[in-house]
Amino acid sequence: MNKTKVHLGIIQETLVILLWARVYELQVADPIIVDPKSSEILATNAYEFD
Repeated sequence: MNKTKVHLGIIQETLVILLWARVYELQVADPIIVDPKSSEILATNAYEFD
């Protein structure tokens, strides 16, 4: 799968953090938020979380 390099502004970076949190939530035993599309979106973007 090819990953797309993204360059985000400050506002967009804030939204990526929320997207990452949804993906993290999918990995817990009993998730409250189930959003499989978020993991698809995050998997296709080459965003550096450093």
